[in-house]
Amino acid sequence: MTGFNYGEVKIPRADVWLTGSEQNHQFHLRANGEPVAATLNFYGNFDRTSQKWAGILSQIELKSPFGVFRNDKNINLNYDNKQLQTTISAHCWQNPDIHLCFPQAFKAGKNGEVPFDIRQINLELVNKLTQQENLLRGQLRSQGKVAWSGNKPISMNLLVSGDNLSLALITEHLGLNITKLALDSRLENNNLTVKSDVLLQKSRKH
Repeated sequence: MTGFNYGEVKIPRADVWLTGSEQNHQFHLRANGEPVAATLNFYGNFDRTSQKWAGILSQIELKSPFGVFRNDKNINLNYDNKQLQTTISAHCWQNPDIHLCFPQAFKAGKNGEVPFDIRQINLELVNKLTQQENLLRGQLRSQGKVAWSGNKPISMNLLVSGDNLSLALITEHLGLNITKLALDSRLENNNLTVKSDVLLQKSRKH
């Protein structure tokens, strides 16, 4: 497949291979483009009697405006067609600026609960995206959980923390050190609450 364009996404070439049978099949994707690209390998099998499908995603590489992400291990997928539910194994996605993990297997369907652990967010990424050199320095960490069900609003718990962060202010020689940052946000029944603990200190640049 060649010449795919959608807005700012341009994929001049994408190669797809699909082989095998219902009981044993493979899918491979190689897509080169800007600002996104993808390499994906998928192996699966379907049991028509039980209406269950199992698959493995391996050696994934996703290029995005946030950098290139790679999975740390094979991702096991199990889909139950009767329950309309997918179980996804624990795994992580990592690039030089972001380290996102799903620390335990989770289920997604009409109901679902997804715990996550962002072990690193390098704030240098914000500088790259905004093209503002040295605007932010430091790293954040985050843990949380998103849950949903068919008859209730989506709920979310999110903890964000960071130490020894810095923010460059508008003036060239004045900055702001954030020696401690802790945010606890919760979304329940369409109500959002946020608790924060932030310690600030002005700094002068020479």
